[in-house]
Amino acid sequence: MSKIQVGSKVKIANTSEYYGLDTTGNPSCVGTLTEVIRDDRSLYLRVKWDNGIINLYNMEDLELVES
Repeated sequence: MSKIQVGSKVKIANTSEYYGLDTTGNPSCVGTLTEVIRDDRSLYLRVKWDNGIINLYNMEDLELVES
């Protein structure tokens, strides 16, 4: 199993609170992880969706799209 890293293709996990919301066209929209942001307590993943939207997510909100 591959891990999510910068450059990975991802989608919203069906367990995410964001699954099915129209903001990214999910669950069908695929995006690219562009940045990992860490602070003292959290880890955020910046995703640029294929429809042009960019947003931050927690690791558990995303799943890897296998190619």
